Amino acid sequence: MTLKADILMKSRLFRIFLSVLSGIILSLPWLGFPSWLLFISLVPLFLLQNFFVKNKAVYRGVSFWGHTLLAFLIWNGLSTWWIAWATFAGAVMAIVVNSFLMSLVWWLGYAARVHLKQIAGYLALTVFWISFEFFHYHWDIEWPWLNLGNGFANSIKIIQWFEYTGILGGTLWVIIVNILAYKVLEGIIAKVSFKAIRQYIVYLLILLVAPIILSLYLY
Repeated sequence: MTLKADILMKSRLFRIFLSVLSGIILSLPWLGFPSWLLFISLVPLFLLQNFFVKNKAVYRGVSFWGHTLLAFLIWNGLSTWWIAWATFAGAVMAIVVNSFLMSLVWWLGYAARVHLKQIAGYLALTVFWISFEFFHYHWDIEWPWLNLGNGFANSIKIIQWFEYTGILGGTLWVIIVNILAYKVLEGIIAKVSFKAIRQYIVYLLILLVAPIILSLYLY
C-alpha cells in the first residue's frame, strides 16, 4: 500500500466504514438489488484482513474479528429482520448466532493468513467458508438462507451451471472473484504497473465471463 492508503487504514473510523460497507453490499442482493454486487461484497473485508495481518504485532486478532462481526451483523440484520414478524426472540437469536459463526470463519481465515503464505491463507478461508455453508444444510441449527450462492436467486439466466455444482458452486464463484478483485484493487492502490496485475485482471474476466456464457447457452 502507499503511505497515504496505509495512514487511512490506520484510522479506526475508516476501518469501521469498510465493515459497514461490506455488510450493506452483502445485503443488497437479498433486498432485490443486482446479484453482481456479491462480486465486490467481500473486498472491504479482504482489505481489513490484509491490514491486520500486516500489523499483527500491533493489533490483536480479536480486532479483526470485531470488524467482521459488525459486517455480518449488518448483513444478517438487513436480510433476515423479517423473522421478527414470527418471533422477535428467534430473529435476534438467528441474527446474532449466524453472524458470530460467520465472523468465526473469517477469524480462522485470518489465523491461516498469519501462519501460512497468502495463497494458502485464501485457500483455507475458502475451504472454511464452504464447509460452514455445507454444515448449514446438515446440522441442528441449519440456516442456509444467507449462503452466498443463494444471492443469485433473482439472476437465474446466469446461474444455469448450478445444476452441475449446486449452490456451493456459486459460493466458490463469489469468493474467488472477490479475491481476484481485491488483488487488482491492491495493485491499483500500491500503484504497481499494469503488467504486475494483468494476470489477475485476465483471471477475473475469465472467471466472470466463462460461467455466464455457459449459463446463457444452457438457458
